[in-house]
Amino acid sequence: YQRAQSRPVLEHWGISETRAIETAEHVELIWLSSAKMATDGAAKIGNVWYESSAPVAMGSTPGFSHLRNALLESISYQWTAPLPTDVHWEFGLDFVQEKQIVRLIFAPQEKLIAIGDGSRAVVMGPIIGRIEEYLRGVASETAEDAESHERKLIPGESN
Repeated sequence: YQRAQSRPVLEHWGISETRAIETAEHVELIWLSSAKMATDGAAKIGNVWYESSAPVAMGSTPGFSHLRNALLESISYQWTAPLPTDVHWEFGLDFVQEKQIVRLIFAPQEKLIAIGDGSRAVVMGPIIGRIEEYLRGVASETAEDAESHERKLIPGESN
């Protein structure tokens, strides 16, 4: 946390949150979709209820350390940019460390990132497009792997 370029990140997210982003061994990707009302498992972000997909484990995914580093570098953020008021959160990352879960949520269209309840929002620079592309690729590969595994389990089919 002594890196000068990360000082604004540390001040913005906080010490324990920054530590979780940097060192959490268990990280999960979730996709968010708006819900009409509060349901089991739904969370309110701003004035909108969101449901989340089943989580995808990320911690050992190739390239994930680059994403983690981007989240910790001050240059990834546009600290003084105005925040949009109409936001559609699309995905989140849960950084699980010991008994703490730090959820960062992303709104790529608006180039925003925030803590899971929508607080501490900040505009990201162009890197958010690369982050979205990477996470969509991981989700796609995970879905393909699951589909392939299911096909292998169908009785009567050769493996």
